Amino acid sequence: MKQIIDTKKIENAASAAEPTLAATTRIPKIRRRISIAERMCEIAKKDLSNMPFFTLLEVAVHMRFSLRTIQRLVAKKELRAYRFSNSLRIKKQDLLSYINARCA
Repeated sequence: MKQIIDTKKIENAASAAEPTLAATTRIPKIRRRISIAERMCEIAKKDLSNMPFFTLLEVAVHMRFSLRTIQRLVAKKELRAYRFSNSLRIKKQDLLSYINARCA
C-alpha cells in the first residue's frame, strides 16, 4: 500500500513554521527629545523649596532669566556653581546670597 503525500499540507506547514517579516523585524524605540520649553514647564510646576542644589535651567526658570544669562553669571564667577560629574549645580544658599547682594 503506497502512501500518497499531500504537497499542499507540507507547503502550508512549512510556511506556518517560518517566521513572518513582522515577527523578525525589530522596530527600534524612538526616544523623543524633550525641548527646553517643555523642561521649563516641568520645572515651573515643581516645588524647589526643599532642594539643596539647583540646575542652571531651574535657576533660570525661577529667576525668569535666560539660560545663557545664568551661564554667563557662572562664567564671570558672580554666581558660584559646583560641578557634579558632567553637570553644573548651584547651591541654594549661594543663589540666595547672590539675590540678596543684588537687591541690597
